Amino acid sequence: MRPDEVLSEDRDYIQYYRPDDHYQIGREEIREFARSMKDGHIIHWDDVAAAELGHSGLVAPLTFAARLAGTGLNWLMDNVLVEHDTSSFVQTDQVFNYYRPLHAGDQISLYIGLHPVRRKAGGDTIVVDGLMFDQHGDLVQSLTTTAVGRRGAHAEPALAAALADVMMADFIPPHSVQWTPIEDAPTHTPAAYDRPDDPSVPLFSEVSVGDVIGTRTVTVRRGDLVTYAGISSDYNPIHWSDRVVDIVGLETVAAHGLLTMGIGSTFICSWLGDPTAVLDYRVRFTGIAYVSDVAPADIQYTGRIKSLDAATKTATIALEAAFRGKRIFGRALATVALR
Repeated sequence: MRPDEVLSEDRDYIQYYRPDDHYQIGREEIREFARSMKDGHIIHWDDVAAAELGHSGLVAPLTFAARLAGTGLNWLMDNVLVEHDTSSFVQTDQVFNYYRPLHAGDQISLYIGLHPVRRKAGGDTIVVDGLMFDQHGDLVQSLTTTAVGRRGAHAEPALAAALADVMMADFIPPHSVQWTPIEDAPTHTPAAYDRPDDPSVPLFSEVSVGDVIGTRTVTVRRGDLVTYAGISSDYNPIHWSDRVVDIVGLETVAAHGLLTMGIGSTFICSWLGDPTAVLDYRVRFTGIAYVSDVAPADIQYTGRIKSLDAATKTATIALEAAFRGKRIFGRALATVALR
């Protein structure tokens, strides 16, 4: 699909792209991602502990799929959404659906689907789906990312000069994954997965609507942003370049929305006990956590049980995150399986 076709007001279908190679998840990569999330759950770190809970390898943290999706989004920016630049993007929503955990050694094929781009008030709403299939052809996870961007921002002289100076350039890898457009949505069957009966997971009979699952304050520093940018493949310079954020009009560099979301999942799992008991997780981003080079950002997380489903023994957890007393999550929910 040509870039002009993608941005056509007449397009009314999701354009899917198929990868020409798979992504193999590495054990140390899982550990580094968990480190970036400040996530100390043992199944992300210890092979023996993971095996004792029935896993084939280390289990990837809940938002690890963003690492895979980042490669697809970067390809879209370079080859399809060429009128846009990540420095002008603001992510508004993120949804993850989990059918089975991602394990070290998994070979994942990521199909990406670009929704019709809708323009409003000079900005574009861009929605991208990701479908992740394992080496057996089963759908293991899916995600949807929504962002708002502005066309032509990278052509503004000051920003263009800054991007030329700060972004990695002058190297083209000898091999990288490419995506080919396909006519229809890929067919899929969700992976079958029997969640382990982990005794750390709360009993359904012992929780009630309105229960508070806890509170936590997490400090995010510039080093956290650099670490996450590298492991997540999110190289947007608004997360690390003072020069770029000054040009685009931000107070200072901003924490990645998905970093704050990932830390939120760590908070949820500290109550839940087993990360693989999370069935879905979604956040609407409504605020920014700013991280200056002289003052780290303290983000306050709180959570409560919003609803319960006796038929499935599941709970919906409402999560709140605040910076300087203002909410940075609008609507944040996770569905979890209880015992």
